[in-house]
Amino acid sequence: MYDRWDPERYVAHSLHQEKLAGEIISRISLKEGARVLDIGCGDGKAAARIAVDFPSVRVTGVDHSAEMVAYAGSAHRLPNLEFKVMDAQHLSFQEQFDFILSISCLHWISDHVTLLRGIRDALKPGGRTFLQFMGDDENAPIMRGMKSFFRDGRLKQHDASIAFPFHFFSAEKYRSFVEAAGLKILRVELVQKEIAYESRHGLAAMYESVLIPATKALPDAVRMEIIFDMVDGIIGDCRHEDGKICTNLPRLEVEVEKI
Repeated sequence: MYDRWDPERYVAHSLHQEKLAGEIISRISLKEGARVLDIGCGDGKAAARIAVDFPSVRVTGVDHSAEMVAYAGSAHRLPNLEFKVMDAQHLSFQEQFDFILSISCLHWISDHVTLLRGIRDALKPGGRTFLQFMGDDENAPIMRGMKSFFRDGRLKQHDASIAFPFHFFSAEKYRSFVEAAGLKILRVELVQKEIAYESRHGLAAMYESVLIPATKALPDAVRMEIIFDMVDGIIGDCRHEDGKICTNLPRLEVEVEKI
């Protein structure tokens, strides 16, 4: 897990994460007075959107990065919203939440059984959870590009410790994690979410926002040189429409319940 994030740079290049979060939040329903936990809240936009859309609920956002939590707390000041620094693999809640969600975060987590047990403990009986994060699909151009980045020899020239930081799972594998954690499976599905980028630079900016936490030792110029080479290597496999670059982003969607 990487806890050193640059909030302003993340906000500038995370429009696709914000759009995904908006689509998910528009589909959820919450009862009056519900308690909601957002795991990996990042810049706080998703948690704030819930707090605004459902003013009777109480929302808690947690993130491993103190910088992101500080940014979220400063940017979103609402009476029914709070932010805390907390590792997703060490949740410390006991039957406090009616609904837990996490969007575009948990591919950074290695131990998902421990994560899910923490979610189980944090949920009230009958509480539900929705998780969405990058899933395992080696054929998706955007995923092949990400893996090629970490194979590039230029990384090792600057920092030999840099390694692939993500954890991708199939739906079948993730079902075994949910069962081990003692939660009821409602749905576990790998879905393809098409993202459209305005240009080659837009696609590169997305990669930059995702890769910076794991590659802080790299000079910015070197990181961007590798990223643009990676983008050029996959761009021919992407769909092009109205001048935009369109590519599928495989997302694992998980819905579970505490019984």
